[in-house]
Amino acid sequence: MVAAAGGRLIVCGWCGPHQAAAVERLEAFGVPHDFVEVAAPETAARTRPLLIRDAMDRHPGKTILFLDAGCRIVGTAGDFARLVAVDGDIAFHARTALAPDGGPVFEPQPATLVVRPTAKAHFLVSEWIRVWEGLPSRARERVALTIALGRVPELSVTLLGREFCAVAGDGYPLPAILHEPEVAQRGGGGRLARAIGRIRIRR
Repeated sequence: MVAAAGGRLIVCGWCGPHQAAAVERLEAFGVPHDFVEVAAPETAARTRPLLIRDAMDRHPGKTILFLDAGCRIVGTAGDFARLVAVDGDIAFHARTALAPDGGPVFEPQPATLVVRPTAKAHFLVSEWIRVWEGLPSRARERVALTIALGRVPELSVTLLGREFCAVAGDGYPLPAILHEPEVAQRGGGGRLARAIGRIRIRR
């Protein structure tokens, strides 16, 4: 069993009726898992914060690696041990870029998310849900996450590199977890959702 600082690891997330490859890989590693089957995996990302809250309630005291079973687990059990050993209340990959006007863009990628059993992590997930519930119904959940990150004082965040999680377009040779391109996961979006899809950090 892969151990995790601050509690034993459990891999949680969602899967569709025909998305068993990741689950089988975890079982081969001896990694405990708890996936919720959903009828429409392509839209499940919109309710990610609710699914994470429910997973934390089901597994108190454990470090949760949250992902969707539509991903491909390319790495080894050792990669999982390294992934959950990172510091912080929460860990995820983020994309950064320059906006057309030269301002910075910060875009969290919560498809792979490490959540520790800390008070700050619980507070973040609560704020994430609070913000998400106030956004347009088709807005991406990562927009709400970006806003919620600024509402939790002294939150410790670790940014994961592509060696831990990547999409096919990244061109990274052997990430531990390979996700489908996000456009296929979120199933589209309205005009407002596209407009606020990236959060600008204003100077």
